[in-house]
Amino acid sequence: MNWAFHQIEKHELNASQRLIILALAHRHHNVTGNCTPSGETIAKMTGLSKRRVQMNVGVLNEKQLVSVVKRFKKGFQLSNQYELLGVTKKTPLSKLMGVTGKSPDKEVTTDMVIDDGELSFPSQEKKLGDLVA
Repeated sequence: MNWAFHQIEKHELNASQRLIILALAHRHHNVTGNCTPSGETIAKMTGLSKRRVQMNVGVLNEKQLVSVVKRFKKGFQLSNQYELLGVTKKTPLSKLMGVTGKSPDKEVTTDMVIDDGELSFPSQEKKLGDLVA
């Protein structure tokens, strides 16, 4: 979401474009980068018509804020994949450290994420002290 607000401040976006940027940022998966809401979903989230969403996504694409990739499966078009240009994907700490999953006496779940050198804990279900016993 920080990315979306930064783009709103940096670029001259109309109200529709602002709503769409926020909706896409909300549906964007921080780790995988996956963002595939349908035009209908974006329209429902923003209160805009599907046609207005299509027009303004095109403008966001022209402004190089969003890249749109059409997806197909067996000849049928699926919802588009939206790449939010300039968003840094987060890498799970377990992937960086090669953690495989179990310690001798308990299962270890690492939902810690490093983003631009910052360590964060998206889910605070287990405290770090619980993992280091």
